[in-house]
Amino acid sequence: MLTVKDKPTIKLTMATLKVLAVFLNLNQGQELTGADVFKRAGLKSGTVYPLLARLSQIGWLKSSFEDIDPNKEGRPPRKMYSLTEKGYREARKLINTEISPNVTDILTAAPI
Repeated sequence: MLTVKDKPTIKLTMATLKVLAVFLNLNQGQELTGADVFKRAGLKSGTVYPLLARLSQIGWLKSSFEDIDPNKEGRPPRKMYSLTEKGYREARKLINTEISPNVTDILTAAPI
């Protein structure tokens, strides 16, 4: 498990790495919905949403609801996720320094 200075821990699994890779392949600050993340990572929603919550809890992701008029759009606002500066820095460091090159190749080839 990856421990982040007196914060909750997060299990460093392939699913976690795939989710982080999705965000690292974006322009910094770009937002995605949870559905965008699980589609791009090739994972099931039941895997991705708990990871998004945990990554938010340790300060690696931030989330907000999109600014729409639900009546006009005919749907509720979607929750949007993006990497924080800390999340970008830590995820980049993790993937660049602690993961073997073969795994890095797999992660950066995540479907877009």
